[in-house]
Amino acid sequence: MSDVYKQLQEKFILPNAREDWSEYRTSLTKLVNAQAGEHVLVIGAGRCNDIELSDLHFDRITLMDVDEAAMREAVEELSPEFRDRVSVRCASVTGIEEADVMAFCDRVLNRVRSLGTGFTAARLAGCMHEELDRLEDRLSGLANRLETLLPVDTYDVIVMNGVCSQLFSMLLFFIRSVVASVSDAIVRETSSGSDAVFPEQVNVAEIAEKRLSEMNVSVIPIVNRAIIRATRKTAIFGNEDPEDGHVEGAYHCISDVRENYSPEEQTLFWTFHKARNVIYRMTIQIVDKGGVIWKEER
Repeated sequence: MSDVYKQLQEKFILPNAREDWSEYRTSLTKLVNAQAGEHVLVIGAGRCNDIELSDLHFDRITLMDVDEAAMREAVEELSPEFRDRVSVRCASVTGIEEADVMAFCDRVLNRVRSLGTGFTAARLAGCMHEELDRLEDRLSGLANRLETLLPVDTYDVIVMNGVCSQLFSMLLFFIRSVVASVSDAIVRETSSGSDAVFPEQVNVAEIAEKRLSEMNVSVIPIVNRAIIRATRKTAIFGNEDPEDGHVEGAYHCISDVRENYSPEEQTLFWTFHKARNVIYRMTIQIVDKGGVIWKEER
């Protein structure tokens, strides 16, 4: 595994998540158990800190995430008799896998190093554009791939909680870190005590952020549609929904589900980081497959 990617992963791991998320985990699990069926799929399962696997009232539980090790850690903590109910699928709903993100990070850093002190903000922006183009190519044909990954009417219940805000968040964090570190280096080498700055620093980050936002706009409706088609009964979408703004990715998912699938909505509060008093207002959207009217049928 790339050292850079490993460092990024570590920054996204909250050591006290299991304890901090206890109340939210109980509420979400109860809501999932209120749905009828024998087989549930949890997309973006990770370590399952936001859902209580051992309390799920389903005969079959499938976990799906790009991080297979995290899912297997969660399964290993279950009692042996319950463990038999759970299967693990290592997959990405976007088609962008861990290897793609690792390669992106390594290529960007190698290009920055090869340019040394002779590159400008414009060259950095060009580098980011080229690498994002390459990554975005992985999204082509997504709908067809999802037909294989999520076959029609396969699961009774599908849960996707807190995933859409994270689809490209690691990439954005990495890009911002590279821009900031390169900017600092240029200031140190060129200012010699003057007020010289890297004038396009913010623009480079904003350009990348805009590209990733466009990827969210493109991908999320395709993923949502695949989820609705793959469930026999109910799909549950959970997304961060602050009253004073919106969260990238989460906002797109909430809007798409509201516009197309007439969900029942509930609000839960997720104590995400107790020490920092970070609490997310979560909009939980419950879609009854039987009530969905597909656009092409309207």
